[in-house]
Order: sequence, then C-alpha cells, then structure tokens
Amino acid sequence: MLSDVNDYKKAIQNGNYALAQSILESNPKIKNTIIDATDINELKHGTMALERMFKEDIELYIESFTNKASDFSAKAATSAENAITAANNALESKNFAQEKAKEANQLVENLRSLKGTLPSDFTEYTQQVANVKNQLDETINTHNTSSSAHEDIRLMIKNSRYVLLPATTTTLGGVKVGDGMVVDTDGKITFDGYTKEETNTVVSSLQAQVAKAGAPTERLAFVTQISANRWGWNETMSCEATIPKGVDFIRITPDNFDSPYVFQFSANKDLSLTGGNNKAVSAICASNANFKYTASDRKIKITAYNTDIGRTCIQGYKYGTAATPCIVWTEGDGTSAKDHDIDYIEIKERYKAISSDDKDTVEAVARVVKGSTYTTAGGATVTFASDGTVTAKDYPGTLVGYRYMTLTEVSEQLASTQSALADADALNLDQDYRLTLLELGVTDDETAK
Repeated sequence: MLSDVNDYKKAIQNGNYALAQSILESNPKIKNTIIDATDINELKHGTMALERMFKEDIELYIESFTNKASDFSAKAATSAENAITAANNALESKNFAQEKAKEANQLVENLRSLKGTLPSDFTEYTQQVANVKNQLDETINTHNTSSSAHEDIRLMIKNSRYVLLPATTTTLGGVKVGDGMVVDTDGKITFDGYTKEETNTVVSSLQAQVAKAGAPTERLAFVTQISANRWGWNETMSCEATIPKGVDFIRITPDNFDSPYVFQFSANKDLSLTGGNNKAVSAICASNANFKYTASDRKIKITAYNTDIGRTCIQGYKYGTAATPCIVWTEGDGTSAKDHDIDYIEIKERYKAISSDDKDTVEAVARVVKGSTYTTAGGATVTFASDGTVTAKDYPGTLVGYRYMTLTEVSEQLASTQSALADADALNLDQDYRLTLLELGVTDDETAK
C-alpha cells in the first residue's frame, strides 16, 4: 500500500493525473485516506454549526438561568429583610403588651386600695345633700316672697334712675319705633311692608287659592279651527281635526271662546250628534250637520249636505292642579315672548264698529296655545310658535301671555306672606314692650326724667 501511495504522489508531482486517478480507483483504501475539499468544507460547516449553537442556544440558555438565579437571590434578600422587620415589630408589640399589662395590674391594685377607704353605707351623705337642697330652696322662696326683695331694682324704676341704653347694630338695648324694620347706628328701627290688616287680607286670598289648587282645574292644551264651504262629492261638505294625546276633554264653540253656544265631551268616549237633535251642533256647525268623534283615533269629523259648515273652534283641555293663571307678558312684539314661560296667549278684539257710539261693536276673545295658530272672528290671526315666538297679523292691539301658577309657587308665596305677618306681630309686641317702659318713666329718647 505504501508503494502505491508513493506511486500516486509521484504521478501527481509529474502532472500525470490520469495515472493518479487509475491508482486511486484500483486502491480504494488510498482514496479513503485523502482529505479533499469536501472533507474540509464538512469540517468548516461543522465548526460553524457548533459555534452557532453556543452563540444562539447555549449562551441564551446560560443567560436565562443566570437571570433567574439573580432574581431568586434578590427575592431571598427581600424576604430576609422582611423577616427582620417582622421580628422587630413582634418585639415592639411584646414590649408594648408588657407595659399595658403592668398598667392594668397597677390599676387593679389602686382599686383594691381604694375599696378599703370607701364607706359601706352612703345614707349619711345622701341625707346631707338633701338637707343642703332644702335649705337653698327655703332661702330662695323667702327672698322672692319678701316685700323687700329686689328693692334695689324697684327703687331704680320708681325713682326714674334706670337708664335704658340705645341699641346698636352690635349691642342690645332700646330701640325707637319708626317706619320699617331697618336698625340704624343709634338704635332706630324702621318697618317697610304690609300692615297686619293688609297681611291678613293677602293670607286669606292665598289660602283660598291653595284650597282651589287642591281640586282639578282645567288647562287649555290644544286649539284649532276647521270649516268647510266648498262642495265635495254628492254636494257633501266635510272637515276634520285630530285631537292630540293627553287631552282630557274637548270643548266646541263657533268662532271664539265667548260664544253662548258650546258643548263639550270626554276625549276617551265616542260621540255622534246631528244638527237636527242637538241645538249646539246646529248653531255651531250647520242645521243639518253630522258631528262625529272617534276616541280610538281621536278624530273629529263634521259633514253637511249642500250647506256651509261654519267656522268651528275646537279646544282641548286637560286637568291639573294649577291655580289661577297669572300675566307674565304683555307686549306687542312677539319675539320677546320666548324669554317667558307662557302657557297661552289671549287676545281681545273689537270689530264691526260702524257707528259713532259703537253700538254694533262685537268683542271677540281668543286663546292660543304653543304650536298653534288662531284666527278671530274679526280676521286677526295670531300664531304661537313652538319656539315661543308670537306673531300677529291684522291685529293692532297688545297680546297678553298667561302662565299657570303651580301649587308649589302658591305655597311658597303663602309661606313668605306668613313670615311677613310673623315679623309684623313681633314688631307689635316689641312696641307694646317699649310703651310699657315709657309708662314706667322712660322717654322716647331712652333717658329717664
């Protein structure tokens, strides 16, 4: 084999690569001993793989365990510190408990010592206290019933030697009775308000309002107008209106609120009438009109044959506990109405004034709720928009806005008036007191004569 190896090396040195290859083919053992590029590459890649394993796997693995070991070490140190702190606290608690035990033992010993010095029977002490009380009561009664008791005070008043100093804003004393209830720097008091009689009158009026407010009262909630003067199918005229929810009863009038013809009915029940058997329907709508209300859809329908249906005013009311309405707005410019809490607008119109003495003048009253438009018999149109704005067309007068006073408002007003009455009573009582002093010799300037 050695000779074959030498022959192979010699062939390589001579550049006879064909012979060298032949020798390798005939001697496989020689071929296995040669380290060529393939072997070197395998060694290189194996080394690189080993390095990569240490860099990417083993090193991270070691670092992970190192970090865990550090964490365990830190936690162990913290636990040791906590254990030391707990031990110190326990020691302090033990010392505190021992001190409190000593104090308790000392208190028990003190009580035991005291027990031996206290009397076994307190009857003697009780009787002594009772005797002292009786002696004091007897002395006080003797003094109060004596004709000479408080002689100094009596002599001071009798001889007019008592001086009542004037009151100030910071010092109690005498005051001068004047108009109003404001005290000035020299003790003068002034009163500016209702007299007792006026206050009683106001209280009575408010109490009457409160009594009325406890019972259901009607509040206008809906207003509309319908009419028909144009023939429909088969010479029949008809008009309709829908009543909104929340309305308790409905009132029907012609043209305005002050008509002598009126009828009303519940919003929760069906109604069917004819002009032939109902004078109100005949006067308001037409002599042959049919009036029908259906509660399920809250619709009013009026029909008539070959006859105009007069302008009908439909008013919806709901029950409440409001007192008498109060005026909160009276202006011609309706834009300012938005700044007030108005429940309805009222207008009063005079028309048909064709003579000098106005004997033919007719007065029409109308009320308009928010979100509706109303046209009076004289042709004036008033719109109360949902945003609170009021506009009037062909109406030169002043509109009046009303708001219902709530029961709470009436009660507050009553309480305020009663408070004013109490102040007036107190003032009258103080005046009587001052008059008594004057009768005893004290003048109006708080000096004795």
